[in-house]
This record gives sequence, C-alpha cells and structure tokens, in this order.
Amino acid sequence: MRGGVARGSRRVSRVSLSTSSAIEPDPERRYDLVAGWTELPDLVTANQGENDILALCDLLIARGVGIEAGLLSLDDARIFVESGLAPRCVGRFDMATGGILSTSALIG
Repeated sequence: MRGGVARGSRRVSRVSLSTSSAIEPDPERRYDLVAGWTELPDLVTANQGENDILALCDLLIARGVGIEAGLLSLDDARIFVESGLAPRCVGRFDMATGGILSTSALIG
C-alpha cells in the first residue's frame, strides 16, 4: 500500500525514511544503498544541504518515492528552489525553524 489509503475499515500508515548523511556519510555509498532498496517507502526526507542530494532525489523520484525536502538553512532553500526539484516534491520542511514552508514562501 502506498499513500496511506484506507483498506476496508482500517487505515494503513505511510512509511517514511531518512537519507541523512548522519546515517551514511559517504554520498556514493548512500546512493548505492538506496538504489539497492527492494522495498520502497512512501516518502523520504532528503536534507538539501548534503553532498549529491539532488542525484539521490532524482533516483528516488524515478522509483516512485515521494520526497520531503529538509531545508537546514536559507542557502539550502535557495539551492532547492533553483534546482527545479521543488515542484517535484511532496513537501518541504524547514528544519531550522521546525516549520513547513511552501515553495512560494521560499521564492518570494
């Protein structure tokens, strides 16, 4: 099940994971590990300030995984918007202030 859709009378929860460099600091190894996932989550939080994160996001999106962009700084937010990734994400999370941001709030 993907997307938290109800089955019968019960609700099935979405599965969300992190790709944080705190889990695997080597960006090439992290990419290879994620590329090898045989069971996919519904959603992944991807911290936009991390090395090679855009390639990892492209891989996940191509595999049908939703991306929630973790924005650790204003620079991360600007790079995120300029990258063209913003419209392809299911959400953005401003980790610096703990708030959810809209793309329009980042741009203007």
